[in-house]
Amino acid sequence: EASKGAFNPGEHYLDIEVTVETPAGVNNDPVVTDFCAAPGYNGLAVFSYVIDMDNDLNTEEDRELYLQVYNFKEHKPYHPTRLTHNDCADTQPQLVRGNGVTRLFWLADDQSIAYVNVTDILRYGLHADGSLKTAEEVRTDTLETDPDFDISYHKVDLRQKSVSDETGSAVTDFTALTDNDGNMYVIWGNGDYAASAGTDGGETNVTREIY
Repeated sequence: EASKGAFNPGEHYLDIEVTVETPAGVNNDPVVTDFCAAPGYNGLAVFSYVIDMDNDLNTEEDRELYLQVYNFKEHKPYHPTRLTHNDCADTQPQLVRGNGVTRLFWLADDQSIAYVNVTDILRYGLHADGSLKTAEEVRTDTLETDPDFDISYHKVDLRQKSVSDETGSAVTDFTALTDNDGNMYVIWGNGDYAASAGTDGGETNVTREIY
C-alpha cells in the first residue's frame, strides 16, 4: 500500500469545489449528477459537469452546467465556469474534439441539443475568476484580432412529433460527433409515450426511436 503523499502512477482524484448560492443559503458541497472529460492536450484537461443546485434529486429544472480546466504542469484546476442560468434541466454533457476545436454538447430540458465552442471560450471568453465575458467584452479585449470567435451557445430542437404527443416526445439520450471538416452530427433516441394500462393513470414509455 502506498504511503500518504507518495507518487501514484494510477488513479488520481480531483475535488470539484463549487460554491452555489440558493434561496436557502450557500451550498459548499453541491451534488454532481453528470460528468465528462475531453482528452488532454497542450498540458490541459477540460471537463464538464452538472450540478443540482438545491441538492434535491427529485427536482430537475435546477440542474446547471459547468466547465472547468485542469493544468497538469501546475497540478491545479482553474476556476469553474457556470455555462447555464435557466429554469430547465441541462444534462448529459459531452466534450467532442475535431478539426482543432473542442465543443461541449448537452441535452437541454429533454428537448434540444445545445452546444458551445469550448476552444474559443477558453481562448477569449473568460474573466480571471472563471465567469463568462460578453461578446462585446471579447471584441474589446481582442481588438478584433479574431473576428470569427464564437462564445455563444446554440440550441437545436430535436423533438419528433408523434401521434400520442402533439408537442413532440422527449429526447432520451444522444451522441455527438464532429469530423475534420468541421461538420457536426448528432444521433439521438426519441421516446414516444402512451397511456399506461395500469390503474394509476401514469404513463409508460412504450416505443423508442433512433434518429
